Amino acid sequence: MKATLYSGLFLFLPLLIFSQATREKSFEISIKVGYYYKFFLGNSYIKPSSPTSTFYYNWEQYARFNKLPTQGFQVGVLFQYNLKGHWFLGSGLIACPRKNAFEIDEDTLEEYVHLPSFPYISGVKRYDYTYYNLEIPVFFGYRVNKFEFSAGVYVPVLVYSHTKYTYLVRDNSSFYHVFTTDKTIEAFEYHFSVFPSIQAGYRININKFLLSPFIELDFGERVSIYAMGGIKIGLREF
Repeated sequence: MKATLYSGLFLFLPLLIFSQATREKSFEISIKVGYYYKFFLGNSYIKPSSPTSTFYYNWEQYARFNKLPTQGFQVGVLFQYNLKGHWFLGSGLIACPRKNAFEIDEDTLEEYVHLPSFPYISGVKRYDYTYYNLEIPVFFGYRVNKFEFSAGVYVPVLVYSHTKYTYLVRDNSSFYHVFTTDKTIEAFEYHFSVFPSIQAGYRININKFLLSPFIELDFGERVSIYAMGGIKIGLREF
């Protein structure tokens, strides 16, 4: 809880400093809704010689697995300060379930685990991780006519994890009958992490209202990219 509080104070401090130090500023508030497709750069196959650890997992646990693409959404509230000239600074609160999935084919699993006959749980065939994050974004950008470009980070401050393990099982009625069974674990947890992000959008101003479609790239663990598109709807200049 203290880590969450300190993270929030640290992220909002630049906003307070910039808002007090600049003149001719205006303030915007908007609702952001987006949909993402997560993919990986390079080979999706995890070689046994991969490094042994990362921020979240023991890498050897996924040796001979394949990293799978995932999909999800993002929704939240953004607050934006328009500074002098064309610059702006913003933050807010975003809900985003970020997902990881790993799967190994049955032949490879049986070859390296050596399944015996009759009832036996051989090992995990697939891992599915969903982290329901509340994230604080901090971004800095520049506006050119109706186009705006920004870069920043998302920092999770509250995480609820949903983990699903899919096991390969050999049926006792037949040596050749193989099926799967699932196990699910859910818990609140906190791992300090940062998702760098770049974004481009187009502003459509209707009186005091703002309509802004955008595209966005977030960068995650294991050389992964969240390619996102969506829209921001809100009020401007008050």
